[in-house]
Amino acid sequence: MKQLLLINLKPDNIPRAADWIESICRSEGLPEMDSYQVKTCVVEAINNAVEHAYGFGKGTINIGLWKEGRQMMIEISNDNENSQSVDFAQDAEPVPESERGRGWLIIKSWVDDAVMKRRGGRTVVRLTKRIPI
Repeated sequence: MKQLLLINLKPDNIPRAADWIESICRSEGLPEMDSYQVKTCVVEAINNAVEHAYGFGKGTINIGLWKEGRQMMIEISNDNENSQSVDFAQDAEPVPESERGRGWLIIKSWVDDAVMKRRGGRTVVRLTKRIPI
């Protein structure tokens, strides 16, 4: 069963969303560390939406979590028609001298699959995390 959360981008709502995500992951069988990693990846995706699409208080984020077999599927999406985001190679390494650009690298290393797509004025990040037997 897919569980959905719609959050307004206010600073207090992000930690609440993170707790909700971690709770669902744990209840669906993900170990504590895996649940923490998923939560951290979702928060990074939310923070990217705040930075590149909205700013605090100016938009909403949709978060969906569901189980497909032995996998947790997580989808984070936002409307960003006024986005300042820049396309990037999803498998590119960050520039070593830069203080930025490590969020996607962390996401890619902590989940089994991560894909970001832009569809019209919408950005969708889909994460997959295997549930161990």
